[in-house]
Amino acid sequence: MEGSIFQYDFILKGLLGAIFASITAGIIGTYIVTRKMVFLSGGITHASFGGIGIGYYAGINPVVGAAIFGVLSALGIEYLSLHHRIREDSAIGILWAFGMAVGIIFIYLTPGYSPNLRSPTNQDRRRARIPHPITAGCPSPPGRKLALLPKLRCHNPTLV
Repeated sequence: MEGSIFQYDFILKGLLGAIFASITAGIIGTYIVTRKMVFLSGGITHASFGGIGIGYYAGINPVVGAAIFGVLSALGIEYLSLHHRIREDSAIGILWAFGMAVGIIFIYLTPGYSPNLRSPTNQDRRRARIPHPITAGCPSPPGRKLALLPKLRCHNPTLV
């Protein structure tokens, strides 16, 4: 086929990769939903925050701590669901909260490290005179707050 997009090897490889990935995701997704483990990935990733905290506290690479804690969390979910007759989604929620709590405690206890574990709020932005990312560069009419004008359209080229 002259001039066809399929004459390129990388297009064919990309298409085959997408087909195989969709088949695999369909099979794994069905398995996860039927076993009621829908938020497994979120639970393990948030539980691994405990490993980040322990890594900072112990002075090791936080990524290594997170990886080890993530694997231990996955094994802990399986252990709790098999040996203590706790549903897997309940075990995921337990270890999610436990990992986050451990991470916050150990980061707080790390000497010489002053964490700010929350994102800046609008009040913090106003206090530090940091513009809000959505309204940055938009002119505000005199005497009126921008928040009171929901229909104001700002044509800031950096936001497009």
